Amino acid sequence: MAKKRLLSHKLRATLTLVLIAGAALYALVMSYNISTEELLSFFLGTLLFLGIILLSAVAIVIVIRLLAAGLRRLRGSNDRD
Repeated sequence: MAKKRLLSHKLRATLTLVLIAGAALYALVMSYNISTEELLSFFLGTLLFLGIILLSAVAIVIVIRLLAAGLRRLRGSNDRD
């Protein structure tokens, strides 16, 4: 009988990646004496950048879907005429 795992394989891989990235970042901060303010500024800038990319992608998908729905309506109304 297969043993049920507490965490899925993908979740374990993701958590491992986050831990490794955190350890690498900690090592860089300690070796280059980066101030907390610079590190916080970097993180906030990165999060803002990724958020803008995410929102832009969502907006593009919405526009494409609205255009497709509009084209479907136009073609549907042309077929009725």
